[in-house]
Amino acid sequence: MGNLIDLSEAELLGTGRDRLCYRHPLLPQYCIKVSKKAQKQTDREHQYYLYLSKKKKDTSVLTHYISYVETTEGPGAIYEAALNEDGTLAPTLTQVLSEGRIENQLIKDKLNALKAHLLEECICVRDIRPNNIMCLQQGDDYRFVIVDGIGNVSVNPLNIWFPSFTRKIIEKAWIKLEKKINLPN
Repeated sequence: MGNLIDLSEAELLGTGRDRLCYRHPLLPQYCIKVSKKAQKQTDREHQYYLYLSKKKKDTSVLTHYISYVETTEGPGAIYEAALNEDGTLAPTLTQVLSEGRIENQLIKDKLNALKAHLLEECICVRDIRPNNIMCLQQGDDYRFVIVDGIGNVSVNPLNIWFPSFTRKIIEKAWIKLEKKINLPN
């Protein structure tokens, strides 16, 4: 697990239902997710990343798991941070929508591309929320990536092993996302 990483002064990037996400204090291109309770979600994501890697899936729309780490806040996991081209932290889709940073048609186009990629690669994302999608700026363009909710919490492992099941999960989750963001036409 390596040396203990002190998070007492680390920037808190986000708080989810199960985990806290800190900017890595020594390596700013990474973040550290620390579970509030047991490490179940992190363990599940780690196993799912291994599965996707074994299947040679293109996971470029996800921030990648790097390793486990011990921190002053308890066991954690290092992930890639969702950074803009200039190294700053990318905004969430929630922030982009509330601040009007990106025009609606471009958001729709980027979300459609993200959904198409998830369906094509059969990458199961159980919790597609605007706070779990980061909008990385690359020059005048954007790339949307998913930073949390990877895999499936269902007790049925067939959901990730069979493409037709995975696609149904993605489609169902996407309907919920579209209702949450409610972009005008």
